[in-house]
Amino acid sequence: MKSLRLALLPFSFLFWLGTLVRNWLFDIGLLHTTKLDVPVISVGNISAGGTGKTPFVGVVVQKLKARRKNPAVVSRGYGRTTSGYLLVSDGKGSIAGVREAGDEPVQLAEDLRNTAVVV
Repeated sequence: MKSLRLALLPFSFLFWLGTLVRNWLFDIGLLHTTKLDVPVISVGNISAGGTGKTPFVGVVVQKLKARRKNPAVVSRGYGRTTSGYLLVSDGKGSIAGVREAGDEPVQLAEDLRNTAVVV
């Protein structure tokens, strides 16, 4: 295990360097952020999946609805065959299929009735 860590060390340096450059590009204004008029909760990480992000999004949406909030879910739609904005659910049921939207947004649309889901 120790030799694997040592072999991966150069890649961690490259990741750190890439992050440093990306942050600097934001700092000097070459990369831009978008300000929204609504609060945003971002759920994500750089893991390869299987870390429970999708079920956690469901829990967050249910908690917000219990507080009489009206959340929507925005997903990248990993694995989908389309690009650009796509309405997966208008809150009344699933509109797009797995191929068009990705499996996790469709699952969220089916599990979270009365919640808009877009990719």
